[in-house]
Amino acid sequence: QQSRREAVDCEELPCKIPFDSALSNTTGQALLVGLDFYFTRGFAQKLYAEYEKMNSVVSAAERIAASLSRFDIPASESVLTSAKLPPPLHDAFSRIVSNLEIYRPYLPDALFEDLHNAS
Repeated sequence: QQSRREAVDCEELPCKIPFDSALSNTTGQALLVGLDFYFTRGFAQKLYAEYEKMNSVVSAAERIAASLSRFDIPASESVLTSAKLPPPLHDAFSRIVSNLEIYRPYLPDALFEDLHNAS
C-alpha cells in the first residue's frame, strides 16, 4: 500500500480532485469530443456527397453502355444530354455515339435483327 501512495500525490485513495480542476478537465474533454465530431461529420458529409456523385456517373455510364450495345442511338443521346458526366467521359461516349451513327448504315442488317430478337 505504501508504493501506491508514493505513486500519487494524496494521502488517501481515491484522491480528491478540486472542483475547478475537474471542471476544466471535463470541459477540455467535451471540447475535444465536440471538435472531433464536427470535423468527422464534415468529412463524412463530403464523402457521402462524392459517393452519390460517383454513383450517378456509374449509373449513367451503365445506361449509355446498355443502349449502345443495342445500337439504340436516341436512347444513348438522351442519357448523354440528361446525365452530368465528367467531361472526359462525356466526350468519349459522344464520340462512340457519333461513330455509331456514321457507321450504322455500313453494318449488316442481320446484326440489328439478332439484337432486337434477343431483347
